Amino acid sequence: MSALEEQFDPLIVGRRIRELRTKQGMNLEVLARAIERAPSQVSAIENGKRTPPILQLQKIANALGVTLNHLLS
Repeated sequence: MSALEEQFDPLIVGRRIRELRTKQGMNLEVLARAIERAPSQVSAIENGKRTPPILQLQKIANALGVTLNHLLS
């Protein structure tokens, strides 16, 4: 796990992902397809039950049209 990954709270980041996704009218399936993961994996990330690696967070940020910094701040 990188130093950056140790600095963020997965639950807070997950809630931010859900908020951004729903504001865009995007469902779990669409985001999951965009990052090449199963909807259940996206759900686990949004619920703070899974801490994704930075590269996956970057894919999520790209799919949501935000920077990685925005996602983690």
